[in-house]
Amino acid sequence: MKIKMKNYAFLIFIFNFLFIGSLIAGEGGDFYNEKMKKLNKLRSELFKNYDNKQKVKEITDKTRKVIKNLIDIKNMSKYVLGKFYNNSKYVSAKQRMEFLSLFNRLITDKVVNANMPEKKSLIKKIDLEVKKDSSIADTIFKRKAFVVYTNLKKDGIMYDVNFYFGKDDNKMTLYDIRIDDNSTLLDYKNYFARLIRKKGMEYLLNKIRLKINQVEKVR
Repeated sequence: MKIKMKNYAFLIFIFNFLFIGSLIAGEGGDFYNEKMKKLNKLRSELFKNYDNKQKVKEITDKTRKVIKNLIDIKNMSKYVLGKFYNNSKYVSAKQRMEFLSLFNRLITDKVVNANMPEKKSLIKKIDLEVKKDSSIADTIFKRKAFVVYTNLKKDGIMYDVNFYFGKDDNKMTLYDIRIDDNSTLLDYKNYFARLIRKKGMEYLLNKIRLKINQVEKVR
């Protein structure tokens, strides 16, 4: 399944380094700092126990729980299905529930795998600078957002990488990452909309199932 975005592989690269960078104050920054500490600790444990399959499984399960508490899957699913979310002509209630489950699993698996150290080596240091955080009105998804602004240098090129957090029922979660102002969530939405219109919701679900199988074969 290919997502049409500036660089989808780069998004996975960012997930590798999402929780590395300087600490920052502010509501979005405080949440960023908290999750950064947890995932860095888990990555360190994975490195130390790389050859112990049972330990790796236990730590991976802990990582999965942190990720699930980090990402706003429910609202992300609504955003990416857009007008199709409650449109029974295109998406049945059963398909909507299955999509929520599959999309949750797909995104969680991708982030978990991205945070797994490879070849017994910790990830190399990169130039990620946390600039600031602020509260803004997100005009794309029409909600209040707490944004952590960062600059990331890769292959000699500097990118603006901004993490968008939302708050529901006093719980903060990540719902979008924008690379040079390009919304990764909006890219998903546009891609999924094209598939649903042309080939139907069941086709999209099958594509996601296949992608999950590919991702989970990594480990």
